[in-house]
Amino acid sequence: MGDCRRLGLVGPPDALAAEEWYAKAAAQGHVGTIALLASAIDTNDELDPDAQRELLGLWLVAASAGDAPAQIRVGHCYLDGRGCEADTQIAARWFQAAADQGDAEGRYQVGLGFLLGRGVEPDWHTALEWFDLAAQQGHTRAREALAEHGDTAINAPHSNE
Repeated sequence: MGDCRRLGLVGPPDALAAEEWYAKAAAQGHVGTIALLASAIDTNDELDPDAQRELLGLWLVAASAGDAPAQIRVGHCYLDGRGCEADTQIAARWFQAAADQGDAEGRYQVGLGFLLGRGVEPDWHTALEWFDLAAQQGHTRAREALAEHGDTAINAPHSNE
């Protein structure tokens, strides 16, 4: 109903009425609506610390329910320390959760983690594998990372050897 009110499918477009419907759906645990509300809040780059914590809480609800884009957002919150203490290991776990679902951005972020040693032990071969998986899905930055680091990664000693 929120979308119907926002888009004017039921009467004239009414953003306030739409927001009320979205809030009702979010209160009932509707993951898509929670992610929608979080996305609306997340457009503001200058959130105060309380708002950042609230935003992280919304993302965590959706991420915990298995929403891959929300898992990536939570990963970035932990990476950047937005709404929480920065923790690269927690960030890496959230990126991995999205990657495990086949999400291209999640796979790219996992690759970056291995490339940079961000929350995991650096492993260029593993980074290359994750970049390749993301690139196969059309992820542009993964393709660029393969082009930039591919030769180096192939020739680097494997961390598990």
